[in-house]
Amino acid sequence: MTKKKQLKLVARKYKEPRPDFIRLMHSKNKEIPEEAIAKFIGMDMYDNCNLIIEAGSNIPKLQSAKKAQLLQVAQTGALQLENPENRIQFLVDLGISGYDIDVGPDKKRAEWENDLIDNITHSPDNRPVVLLADIDSVHIECHERRMKEPDFMSQPEEVQQLYMSHVEEHHKSQAQKQQQQMIQAAMSGQPPQPEAPKQGAGKPAGKGIPASVAESIMQADMPKKV
Repeated sequence: MTKKKQLKLVARKYKEPRPDFIRLMHSKNKEIPEEAIAKFIGMDMYDNCNLIIEAGSNIPKLQSAKKAQLLQVAQTGALQLENPENRIQFLVDLGISGYDIDVGPDKKRAEWENDLIDNITHSPDNRPVVLLADIDSVHIECHERRMKEPDFMSQPEEVQQLYMSHVEEHHKSQAQKQQQQMIQAAMSGQPPQPEAPKQGAGKPAGKGIPASVAESIMQADMPKKV
């Protein structure tokens, strides 16, 4: 029996006194909590009128409205898109992928290293290693965020110490890279290039988003006229 037929049956049986109707509602909707049914029974049925929703009719409009709002807020700088994680989430919300190659791999590796450290007592041989190719600022931020979580202090002492020592290794690696850049810059007469900004690498999307790009993003979800 379809839901529409069930509703029609309920409508025909919707008579006072209410106990019969309430029993019928419970028998036809056993998967729904009793509290939800009780709340529904107390609502005005508006003379049992039919409510028809066309699937997908307003979804493109709602998605475009959300994207327009995101783009508008991004122009103000309130989303702090210089933070790599904010920037990645911003692109995900816009339905865009593949533009986080500057920090995306480091973020994924750092989160994987967090899992290794969290489980170090079970797998003592699986320890994270600092690589020369790492963007240390991204790793440090990801590890320190884990260390700020409320349950971190309840972790075994070995886990806490490994987090601190691993972060210290990234700080040392970062300092060594900066020193090497300063030496190379002094030899070449060029100003040193930073490894990456503290909150991410490169110029993120945000202020100065071209109008054509914003328009293309919002129109991507609109249904095409045939």
